[in-house]
Amino acid sequence: MRLIGALALGVLAVGLAGAGHAPEPPPFAVGLPPGFTTRVSEGPDFTVWYFEKGGKAFAGAYAGNFPQFPVKTGADREPVGPYQQTVVCAGSEVKRRDILLVLKQDFPRLIHAWTVDLPAADRASAEAILTSIHTAGNPGVPASALQRCG
Repeated sequence: MRLIGALALGVLAVGLAGAGHAPEPPPFAVGLPPGFTTRVSEGPDFTVWYFEKGGKAFAGAYAGNFPQFPVKTGADREPVGPYQQTVVCAGSEVKRRDILLVLKQDFPRLIHAWTVDLPAADRASAEAILTSIHTAGNPGVPASALQRCG
């Protein structure tokens, strides 16, 4: 597993080839399993990172001050504590997981990270990416604290 963070700007620059500038380094570190790449999309006041393998997104992370969280309702909600999480279930199976990390700074103030709805064989990699996301001031969501279905 490799870590992407402020010191790995070259890895993220691949996602913006031809954009005319190098992206800002992410305000978090993330561990990617072998074979994964990062694609970056910049907005006017936010940045989104997509963690992909074979051109297919497994997870993503938004850094900004106005995330859509929880995704199910589109409602913005201020988290209590260092993180919040939601999970979408189909019976006992996790279909999608979202976490919201609170940063102790003005911008970006929040990181919204998620897994996409994947086949069971790919879900473990997406969950590993999600639980590896952390910052100096917020250790993220430990795998032992993830909500379960059923």
